[in-house]
Amino acid sequence: MHDVDGVGYACKIDGRMDREPNTKILDDELKGSLNYYSQDPFSIIFQQYNDPIHKSKVATTWLKDQGFKVLSWPAQSPDLNPIENLWDSPQEKID
Repeated sequence: MHDVDGVGYACKIDGRMDREPNTKILDDELKGSLNYYSQDPFSIIFQQYNDPIHKSKVATTWLKDQGFKVLSWPAQSPDLNPIENLWDSPQEKID
């Protein structure tokens, strides 16, 4: 069992992001991260950015069908999103 303190899997997105790639990422990366940390959807509360893609019927249904509890979050609020604090690190390495 791995320590649960971590950010989970990341993935590179090429091209346009819409409902189908979003649910594929959830299926591959989110479920892969949970597997890596020996967690199941019922043991976590999932937080996302609330982009319209995240709130689509396809994504909402997928999360519900998989048993995820989703944290209520103001729509597109980068000031409240902890992932925004991580973007500086990769950018510093590129510059």
